[in-house]
Amino acid sequence: MQRTLKNLLMSLTTALVVLGGAELVLNLVNWPAPSIYIDGHRPIWTLQPNVDLALRHHELDRDFSVHVSGVGFRGPEPVSPRIACLGDSTTFGWGVTQDQAWPNVLGQELGVEVLNAGVPGYSTHQGLATLDRVLALNPDVVVLAYMIRDADPAPVPDAQQADPGPANPLQIQRALVSLLPKPVPAPPRGGTQRVPHQAYAENVDALVQRVQASGAKAILLSFPVQETRGAHQQILEERGALRPKLPAEAFFEKDPIHLNVDGNRQLAQWLANELPPLR
Repeated sequence: MQRTLKNLLMSLTTALVVLGGAELVLNLVNWPAPSIYIDGHRPIWTLQPNVDLALRHHELDRDFSVHVSGVGFRGPEPVSPRIACLGDSTTFGWGVTQDQAWPNVLGQELGVEVLNAGVPGYSTHQGLATLDRVLALNPDVVVLAYMIRDADPAPVPDAQQADPGPANPLQIQRALVSLLPKPVPAPPRGGTQRVPHQAYAENVDALVQRVQASGAKAILLSFPVQETRGAHQQILEERGALRPKLPAEAFFEKDPIHLNVDGNRQLAQWLANELPPLR
């Protein structure tokens, strides 16, 4: 019995040493590669600070580079942004480089610092939850470009999604999970949207009110789309949102939601002429 216990203890100790060594090595080599997101599977996610990554645009079959600053936004460290642009991947600049995304081009057009606070996948639900991070930088103007993802079909609205709890911090488990085949998501069932139009109207009003309470000017932007977003678009029009119209050639041919390089430039130039003068 004593010999069996001794062998069992030695085996357990050896296993712990091996696993500990593997965890250390995986942390040192940073594998699997860091994600652009913190808790990307959660109802509320943010960009991983201080990362440089090449993201894959699968429809275009090519990579594009992304740098996330220390405060968790795409681009360089913000100093004193006069304008902050919030939205989803259409603001983030999916498929184009940082300098080609329309918030950056807008800054070049106006000669001021513009913060790109777009986060892929964001609806007004995530926008409200993370707005204070932007307002803490004291911009004079906040452009709110949420709409496309709000209108996306979903099994349940964003506000009803459950938090799955903290992610496992062990690198070795994350590495093993990354090797498993990824499940194919089931198509959304039911007739709801990520943010149904009534909740969307309430969220938009709350965003505007909170921006104005900070002392900044809120600008609603109905992002140009090739397919209308029905009630969501109407809600923005009723609130006087800016509504640029761009030709189909301004979008990626195989990704008609996101603007190509020229489309980002066109939108930035249009906004430079439509935004109110900075005080």
